[in-house]
Amino acid sequence: MKPLKIKRWNQGSAAHLLVRAGFAATSEQIAATAKLPMEKAVDALFNQESDIEPPDWVTPESVNKPSLRDERGKLSKDEMRAARKKRQRDNALDVRFMGSWWIDRMISTSCPLQEKMTLF
Repeated sequence: MKPLKIKRWNQGSAAHLLVRAGFAATSEQIAATAKLPMEKAVDALFNQESDIEPPDWVTPESVNKPSLRDERGKLSKDEMRAARKKRQRDNALDVRFMGSWWIDRMISTSCPLQEKMTLF
């Protein structure tokens, strides 16, 4: 595959680059990218700092939950079953929250290539 010739670098090729590297691009982003030399525009996609922090609800406690195995001798069979069901519901909810947060991150980030590389 041959690189694009510098003389063909324009708004159309900048738009194509941004859409391929991310999920979409505004007309302002396309115009700003087209003003850069082609090499700098490509480098800028790879050299961006992430501007989004993890969600507030992700804490060490939420990630490192104690195992229910430690509770085996302390809980009755019914209590253990209830604890397991609660843990499964909590985990499913965490997965939904994380999915929603990540979709929002993909849409709002200034580093779409990072997110696209993570996704694919």
